[in-house]
Amino acid sequence: MIKGYCKSNVDRFRGKKWPERFVAVPRIGDQVKSPSGLIAKVYSITHFQEGLNFGYEPIALYEGEPFIIIELGRV
Repeated sequence: MIKGYCKSNVDRFRGKKWPERFVAVPRIGDQVKSPSGLIAKVYSITHFQEGLNFGYEPIALYEGEPFIIIELGRV
């Protein structure tokens, strides 16, 4: 499983729960579905590891493990 953190600049997607584990790294253009049924499109993928602070929030979530940051937008 791939650990991931979804984020978005779309107002209706902010504050929603999104998957945090993926069977593979999503590709740009793939869709991600939230537990509440919202569907968003993947616009970018950033590979990340704690300790390399670029201003992202999820650093404390994975304690040094690599993960991906998935930027979501409208379908």
